[in-house]
Amino acid sequence: MKKLVFTIILIFICISGVSAVGKVSVSVVNQEDGSNLKGANLKITDEEGNTVKEWTSTDEDYIITDLDFGNYILEQVSAPKDFELSNKKIEFVIDITTDEIPIKIENKPVVKLEDSSKTVQVLLLCVGMFDIALGIGIVIYVKKAKNKE
Repeated sequence: MKKLVFTIILIFICISGVSAVGKVSVSVVNQEDGSNLKGANLKITDEEGNTVKEWTSTDEDYIITDLDFGNYILEQVSAPKDFELSNKKIEFVIDITTDEIPIKIENKPVVKLEDSSKTVQVLLLCVGMFDIALGIGIVIYVKKAKNKE
C-alpha cells in the first residue's frame, strides 16, 4: 500500500511539475528580546540519523530549499557565546503539502557570575560586621561581669 501511495505521489509530482523538495527557514533568537543570534551550531538529521545539513547561525534566518520529502530532526549542537544550549529536538516533515516551515530556536542568556558575586560579597561583609559587633559585645559583657566580682 505504501508503494502504491508513493508511486501515485511521484506521478502527481511529475505531471503537475510540483517540486519534490521543501523549504525550511531556521532562526536562532534571544529568548528575552527576540533578536537573531550569531554563533549557534545546528544540524538537521533524517529519520535514519544521517546528518543532512550543518551550519552556524548568523544574524539572519538560515533558509534551506533542497530538503527531499521525508521526516527530519533539527537540533542545536552548541549555543552562541553567553547563551544556554537549547536541548529541544524539533521534528518536522517535508511532503507534498509543505510550502515553507518556519522554525525558531530560543536561547536564554547565561546569568553572569559577576552579578551574583557582588551580592555574595555584600552578604559576607554584613555577616563579618555582625560577627565583629557580636565579638565586641561579648568582650564588654565578660569584662563587666569580671568587674562585678
